[in-house]
Amino acid sequence: MEKVLKIDILDVVSCSDTKIIKVSGELVMSNSNNFKVTAEGLVEKGIVYLIIDLSNLIFIDSIGTLNLINIHIKTRRRGGNMCLFGVNNNIKEVFDTVGLAKLVSLYNDMSEAITAIKKKKIG
Repeated sequence: MEKVLKIDILDVVSCSDTKIIKVSGELVMSNSNNFKVTAEGLVEKGIVYLIIDLSNLIFIDSIGTLNLINIHIKTRRRGGNMCLFGVNNNIKEVFDTVGLAKLVSLYNDMSEAITAIKKKKIG
């Protein structure tokens, strides 16, 4: 049975180079390419600040985690940044284990993440 992944793209008011990617379900090898293509497509269009909402993500495997790392690298190479919010404790343990939590900033909610991204644009 294929794992369900839903991806929604949300605008950030007054930030044309920033989007929120809301990820719901399971980000695993069988569907992870959909996320990768969506995120890379935004970066290629000049959306170099990505805020990833994981509050409805229930599971992520190593391929899903690797795709997050690769998207982060692509945003940085383009002069942007990526952050995550809404990470549950089980997924945070995975991120801590593989070192993603040291590479990418994690925030509690959307408001914190948007504020942090706006500050990084200035600073």
